[in-house]
Amino acid sequence: MHPVFGNAPPPGGAPQLAPYMRAPQHPAYSRNAAYGHSPAYPHGSAYGQRPGFPGPHRGRPARRRGRVGSNIAALLVVMLAITAWLVPSIVLDPSTISNPGPDTTQQQPGQQKPDPGAQGEAAVPAQPGNLAKSLSEAKLPTVRFPPEPKGPEPRETGPIKEGTVLNKGVPGLVIVESTMPGYLAGGGTGLIATPDGYVITNYHVVQGSSGITVQDTDTKKRYEATLVGHNALKDIAVLKLNNASNLRTIATRYDEKVTLGMRVTVIGNGGAKGVLQQLYGRITDLSVNISTRAQGSVPGGSLKNLLATSADVVQGYSGGAMMNRDGRVVGMTVAASEGPNARMVYGYAIPINTVIDETQRILDGNGGDGTVIGRPAAFGITIRTDEKPNPRAPGLIIESFLEDSPLPALGIKKGDRITKLNGKTIESYTDLKRALAPLEPGQKVSIAWSGKGGGKDGAGQGTVTLIRSSVN
Repeated sequence: MHPVFGNAPPPGGAPQLAPYMRAPQHPAYSRNAAYGHSPAYPHGSAYGQRPGFPGPHRGRPARRRGRVGSNIAALLVVMLAITAWLVPSIVLDPSTISNPGPDTTQQQPGQQKPDPGAQGEAAVPAQPGNLAKSLSEAKLPTVRFPPEPKGPEPRETGPIKEGTVLNKGVPGLVIVESTMPGYLAGGGTGLIATPDGYVITNYHVVQGSSGITVQDTDTKKRYEATLVGHNALKDIAVLKLNNASNLRTIATRYDEKVTLGMRVTVIGNGGAKGVLQQLYGRITDLSVNISTRAQGSVPGGSLKNLLATSADVVQGYSGGAMMNRDGRVVGMTVAASEGPNARMVYGYAIPINTVIDETQRILDGNGGDGTVIGRPAAFGITIRTDEKPNPRAPGLIIESFLEDSPLPALGIKKGDRITKLNGKTIESYTDLKRALAPLEPGQKVSIAWSGKGGGKDGAGQGTVTLIRSSVN
């Protein structure tokens, strides 16, 4: 029997991966993946060692020199959360990293976004509301910057560094640990949004987990947390800390100015060691688009309109703060380019305007247009992930059904292959996750499948109602 995420814990003990991370004693891969959740242990995953960056960079990436409107090709980028069920890192597609055009301003207050809603309701504009006001009034933390250099500031050419360990916590910043039954599955960082314990982080930090633990770096108190809502397309999630009160939040302003060449500091859970670390850099681009390549529980896709910095951020910084000299948060760290040395590594952050808009929307309970309130939508099945794609028999093989799966009612059987979802061809686990990402539990979708071996016998199509996933 193979484990299913959110259903059965992996067998065996839990050897140490890093100072606070553990992974199960489990085969290098699992045949099963929780559909709509995360693949269990993808082929090639190494255990018994600390997750790290993938192998050497396959080509020298183009340098970012602060030129707006430029394109970057063949730049490998990684997500920055450390997640034990993933291959050493989440790798983003090197084929496309670009700037969409000359408009480098962040979204302005009052700008409306189309929201068709899950069932076609009227559009709900994402406005900076009470959250933006409260964060603009928050007390500024003390942030140290090195002296301004005389003349051009050269980039380091030595090894990539995790950053300088801070002797004390930073108000408004938390350590996030995503858990599975019996062990810690991954780690990242988060931003406190409200005094009563709403926290913002990247969705990939907690995606596929069954539990979340958060530590306030300022007070050192630990809290259990639940997923309030998320937007996988924007990689933003909002958590609620249980029994939290009087927390100090981050400080920011919705219209905080960000300019090319501006000095910033990036603070996060570097290396997922459970302590905050700090890096420095400059803003090198104001609006970068990244096409992502999937691995593990995080599907491929794209992240748009990101800030870029010369700070060579590493894993564990996901969900952390990019701050200006005043201590105001101007972005939430989400990804980094990969290279053999510090000179070739750049960090990427979601602009704070985008973070505030999405968080306010989740707090208001406005789902739709990629925003999902609560845990994600799922089919309640596991899929086989260890087989190579078969062009003669496309689709994903269903390994088993969970108790509440709606698919057996359509006549779908174990061994059948899912071939389409809402008209989109499904050839890989990535296709499946991309198709599910903007959907909500309770939403009706069309599905097509083929019989065992991809044959016409047992094939069909129908409509089914998505259930809520048993994991985040």
